[in-house]
Amino acid sequence: MLSLNVQLKSSALKAHSRTIEFELRKLDAQQATEQINLLKSFMPNTFLISGGDYDALLVLMLLPRLTFKAEIIIDQLKQKYKLEEALGSLSSVTSHQADQLSFASLLIYKLATLQMLVGRAHGILNECEVQLYRQMGGLRDDLIIHEKALDILIELLKKEQLDETVPLHGVDKAIGHFETLLESRLVHESVLGQSEQLLAQMKTLCGGCDYITLELLRLRALVPEGNAFVSQLKEMESFNNDLRQACRKIRRRVPAAPGSQRVVRYNNQVAQSLATAIRRQLLLLGAFRSLHSKASLRASSLTEGESLTKGELDEYARQVTATSALQDLVQGSVVGRDPKELLRSTMSDNSSALEMFLNALQDGDYDVVAPRTKLEPPVVVRAKAVKGELSDVEGLGFKLEERQKDILELRKTLRLKAQEMSEGSVKIGLLEKKVESADAECEKKVKAEREEVQR
Repeated sequence: MLSLNVQLKSSALKAHSRTIEFELRKLDAQQATEQINLLKSFMPNTFLISGGDYDALLVLMLLPRLTFKAEIIIDQLKQKYKLEEALGSLSSVTSHQADQLSFASLLIYKLATLQMLVGRAHGILNECEVQLYRQMGGLRDDLIIHEKALDILIELLKKEQLDETVPLHGVDKAIGHFETLLESRLVHESVLGQSEQLLAQMKTLCGGCDYITLELLRLRALVPEGNAFVSQLKEMESFNNDLRQACRKIRRRVPAAPGSQRVVRYNNQVAQSLATAIRRQLLLLGAFRSLHSKASLRASSLTEGESLTKGELDEYARQVTATSALQDLVQGSVVGRDPKELLRSTMSDNSSALEMFLNALQDGDYDVVAPRTKLEPPVVVRAKAVKGELSDVEGLGFKLEERQKDILELRKTLRLKAQEMSEGSVKIGLLEKKVESADAECEKKVKAEREEVQR
């Protein structure tokens, strides 16, 4: 009883501390918002116009916020559904949570893909030219929509309503938008290495491997053990596990610490091979998803004692691969053959490509020394330019004030000169009058003297 009271008091104390901490953080957020609003009132209109420097700053802050919110959803989904445990158990995919596990794994893969694209865009905006950085300010309204899509998922997650019935159109649109941006507008070759980009790609591939593992397990649960299709599914699962292991080894090999003296850099051909691997996996993911959908729909209509036949599964595999773009990404010798061979060859190609990359990475072929000269982000360059412009304006203001003072002094001098001239004019007038008076007196005297002489 005493220990229970102690535990209750301890829990109450912790809750009280959390409440105080929450209120303090709330105050900090309010103060920060108020400070920003006050600072904005001091900024010129050219800084705050739509698509200007302020919007570019907001875009630069939005990108890591998208990554952070996506990571929150990923972590919560992993904790809620215990995906690591589910991947190694066939019984987990036969329970009532199978669809939820599949949905959670698919959402994690999509969010990892979004993180990869957003991280690449953020890296480019930290290295690109100032002009490209400023152009991104005009896309702020379009990018805000993607954050709202993540906010909706977070709200559903808090209410325990994020399940397989929730559409993922918002995430798909965000992925498509960033893919378009990176292909059309954000075209820039990194000069600081590709370590962070490679880590994000490996995270995406691992997420795809987890989802494919779940789908393969779900397919195996629908097929009886004696069916020849089971051995082929196990072989595909083996290729998938090889790919996952290669990705994990690559992630451990890549220097992840910021400011590391060693970075990874590879040419466009290697980058294209990694992009192709991600593309292949995306198509495989869709193919296995469709294959399981067709097989589960057929299995639900079977009576007790009946099971899916190899012919039915082969037909479903043919339908799936016939509508897929996989044939464009594999060697021509595979095209037209067994559809399961197409799936197997695609997974084998992916695994082989990552193994080759891993061997080259372990041999140090992609290791380079980080440049000693620190590259200034475009936002810093732009900030210095704006400060310089403001300093120039301030200097011009001082010069104008000095000119105004000089003009006032000149005006005072002119007034004094005008007064002196007016006084001189008065004196001249008086002297002229004196001269006229003297002339008149002289004329009178001369006239009087002439009269006396005539007399």
